[in-house]
Amino acid sequence: MFLTLTFLLKDLDKRELIVTEVAETDYSNYTEKELVFDDLYIGRFNVLLLIPKQDKKAYPGVIGLHGHGAYNRVFKDEYLGEELAQQGYVVIIPTFNAITRGKLDNNISKVLYSQGFTLMGLQVYETFLALKYLKYLDFVNNRRIGVLSHSGGSSQANLVVRLTKDINAQVSDMTSNYFDFLNNRGISESMHCETLPKLSYYYDLINDKETLNTPNLQVSYEYPSDEERQRIVNFLNEHLKN
Repeated sequence: MFLTLTFLLKDLDKRELIVTEVAETDYSNYTEKELVFDDLYIGRFNVLLLIPKQDKKAYPGVIGLHGHGAYNRVFKDEYLGEELAQQGYVVIIPTFNAITRGKLDNNISKVLYSQGFTLMGLQVYETFLALKYLKYLDFVNNRRIGVLSHSGGSSQANLVVRLTKDINAQVSDMTSNYFDFLNNRGISESMHCETLPKLSYYYDLINDKETLNTPNLQVSYEYPSDEERQRIVNFLNEHLKN
């Protein structure tokens, strides 16, 4: 597998994932939990979990994936994370390691690639850990889990939906050719998480939504308009609530 994910995904559901709650904030119609995930292979990373306050035995779930230079709270505030929680979705939003789109991203990508691994592969794995945790929660309907993503998060989500049948709806605002470099941003050593030369040969197939079994919606980058955002909510409601 070009992402070097085979050994990470093998027996994923059987391996221990240590989850520690570090803070809880109560809002009028949802509860926010700040979590730390501790995984055997990639260590610790931060996660937001938004839980609606509705009288339901099982809620639909949404995995929110942020873009470069951001983190989970940005996704909550700017990319419908909070609104979806208010509308009755359990929303889980990881903060990815080293998705800075700068020198740190470049340096980590180079080191991993030289060792036969990829940063994109690790970020996809972090998404699978978020999915694993959602499936573990007894108040989440395992057959009603979707993914909503932005920018670099969409590059990951477009791969995740090809690797699992547990995603029941996808909304993405970007496709990638997986051969992106940073030299047009003033960085001389220009590799980053989307620099995947072997995978780039298949980008047309990966981004061909007609071959995807998961219901999907392609939206404008950053989904800037109220109309676009309502279209996203309507799409998720159609496939995850009805």
